[in-house]
Order: sequence, then structure tokens, then C-alpha cells
Amino acid sequence: MSEALERLLAQHDIATLKYRYVRALEERDWEAWADSFTEDAEATFMPAPGETQSEVHRSRAELREWVPTALDGVYPIIRISMPDIEILGPDRARADWAQVERLAFTDGPLRETTYYGYYHETYQRCADGRWRIDSLGG
Repeated sequence: MSEALERLLAQHDIATLKYRYVRALEERDWEAWADSFTEDAEATFMPAPGETQSEVHRSRAELREWVPTALDGVYPIIRISMPDIEILGPDRARADWAQVERLAFTDGPLRETTYYGYYHETYQRCADGRWRIDSLGG
């Protein structure tokens, strides 16, 4: 297989990974969402409304434990744009995604908020041949 074709296939696999990540988050499928990450992934999420500290998590297990609690009573609708994916090597890549997140709240004074911004991610192709998110930040 040519190098150009391998690069295109890797970019496609990474874009598909991002779609699965978003779909799992919206559908509250926490196992599928957590499987989007490497075992030692690091993820930094924007502060919750009214908060000043970002959420930083440093493993797939920590992320899996955190997300159901963080989204209790919060329903995200996420839309992402065409990514800028750069293949750094056979098993490493990075990408930037423009993203709009609309969060609907079931409790509290805030009913809805919308975030606009960019996510910066790195990826690793794991031993099973699947690409996973190695780092994520806004």
C-alpha cells in the first residue's frame, strides 16, 4: 500500500474515532466513550458553568469514572467540523477540531449554555490496530 493511501486511511480512522466519541457521549454510552481513549490518556475539559478550574484526567479509568457524574443532569449536543489531521508517524497523529457544544441542564438556574471553540488532540494506534485519543484539550 502506498504511503499516501496509508495516510488517508489513518485520517479516515481518526475521523471515525471522533464520531464514535461524540455519539457515545451524546448517547451516554460510557463504556464506548471510555474506549475512545488510550489507557494513559490525558484529557483537559473546560470549566463547568460558574467554575474557574478546568477538569484534568490522566487515565482511561479516571475518565470512565468521572464522566457519568460530570454529566448527571446535563445533556450535550456536540457538532464538530472537518478536522485538520496530521499523521506524525505510523502510530502517532494530531488533530484540531472546531466544535460547538450545546449543554442542556435538567436542574439548577441555568437551563442551557453553548460553547464554541477548538479541541486539540493527539492519537496513538494501539496494539489492537485501533486509533485512540492519547490527549485532548480545549
